[in-house]
Amino acid sequence: FLYDNGLAWFWPYSKKYWGIKDLKVVYRTPKQLSQSEGGAFDSLHECYLTPTRCSVTEFTLTSIFIGYVASTVFGSILGMTLALLFWITIAHLWYTYRHYH
Repeated sequence: FLYDNGLAWFWPYSKKYWGIKDLKVVYRTPKQLSQSEGGAFDSLHECYLTPTRCSVTEFTLTSIFIGYVASTVFGSILGMTLALLFWITIAHLWYTYRHYH
């Protein structure tokens, strides 16, 4: 999502940050990102280092993907274990950041 600076999907081949804004696929260059309000760390803090609707949604989808791929390759127990370890890591990150920020 471009409201949080987008993702460099094709890096290092392209330096454009792709995202969605107003239901359209758009991109920004690193120069445009540096001129916009707030830096990359501000966006990281707002979207991922604290539990928000965006971070919980994206981490949930990521854990489902990790669990599915791992369970397909290694078995269901390991898939569920990796998904759980992913969430334990995220919870630890949020807890640590809240106390040391």
